[in-house]
Amino acid sequence: MGPRVHQWIADVVNCVHIKPWLVNPKTDTYQSRTGNALNSVAVLFHPECIRSQARKKFEKRMEKALNHVSTLISTLTNVRGYTIEWDQSQNYHARLFLSFLQPALQSWHSTLTHLSIHVPLDLLNSFVTIKLPHLTDIHISLISGNLTLREINIRLDGFLVSLHNLKDTLTSISIQTTSSSLHLELSRFFRYLGTFPHLRAVALTIPFDGASFPWIHKRSAGSSRNTLQRSSHYP
Repeated sequence: MGPRVHQWIADVVNCVHIKPWLVNPKTDTYQSRTGNALNSVAVLFHPECIRSQARKKFEKRMEKALNHVSTLISTLTNVRGYTIEWDQSQNYHARLFLSFLQPALQSWHSTLTHLSIHVPLDLLNSFVTIKLPHLTDIHISLISGNLTLREINIRLDGFLVSLHNLKDTLTSISIQTTSSSLHLELSRFFRYLGTFPHLRAVALTIPFDGASFPWIHKRSAGSSRNTLQRSSHYP
């Protein structure tokens, strides 16, 4: 594509929705029948050599994938809405997520107003130090998996820092959890959630347990009761 097309894309695209993909190495190193026979012999006598070749292939494919992401980010300069969707049933590499989040937010920090992130909780803290001076809407899906309560709280504390850094611009916060988050408990999170002077809407989507959810909703609404116009929850 020529420079005019690149510039047109950069000007027109203002919303990006990205999903990861599996980056799998191939264990075979030869394509011919003779090569496959030699490869089988090599596995018997030099298994570490074959594994090393597979790792090198994987790294090469990963670098290619990361370059694709980097090219996308550098091409688009007017992004206002950004969504990262992470399928928890797949074994995606963490380097993909980090390439989706940190470079993109740093590149689009001056234009981004809407951010939606669906990722495992142990990857969420990677944007704590990034400044987003115009972000007004944030949606986070918290997926804690088998993390212990202590591990969850450590990561939520980092997320709290991120939210507090956005307190002067956020008008809408949406938080969602999943039934697969075995030990996730948000009472402490909302207890330490600060005041957001411009907050107008709060939405919570939490598997209903019959006890803690009403308290959480009351606490989140109370933290910005003077400005809140809409509050919703979905048990």
